[in-house]
Amino acid sequence: MRQEKCEFFLTSVEYLGFIFDVSGRHPDPKNIRAIQQMPTPKDVPPLRSFLGLITYYSAFLPSMHNVRPPLNYLLGKDVPWVRSSECGEAVCQLQSMLSSDLLQTHYDPADNDRTEVETSDKSGSCDEWCKSTKHISAVTAVAKTPPPPPHLSVATDDA
Repeated sequence: MRQEKCEFFLTSVEYLGFIFDVSGRHPDPKNIRAIQQMPTPKDVPPLRSFLGLITYYSAFLPSMHNVRPPLNYLLGKDVPWVRSSECGEAVCQLQSMLSSDLLQTHYDPADNDRTEVETSDKSGSCDEWCKSTKHISAVTAVAKTPPPPPHLSVATDDA
């Protein structure tokens, strides 16, 4: 280990697109600005790049899985590129979610007043929100196992 490459007693460290400090891990603001300034994807390769960057920060985006479906559809095989208004809205919403005050934060038991949970039958997910006196933040976004398939019954005519 070379001493000139070492730094000690830092209050924060930038590493692999994240900033680590006393309060936890945060997305690097430089990378977030770059994602927000990306032009709207015009075909599949830029869309894959955009979704890859968004997915890299998915731990901080509590409801990303609810916004992505129109964009994921465009990635399908033999799907013609027809960018709908839903796709444009999804891109804008994902970009704005990265700068939201509702980014996931670390749980602070001293600051917790009330916790609310929202679930979805369609995505098999659970979003948990912690409402405190200081702020509202997403504590977890847990993607559980997929929801069970709808009940199927087979009618037979044995009469």
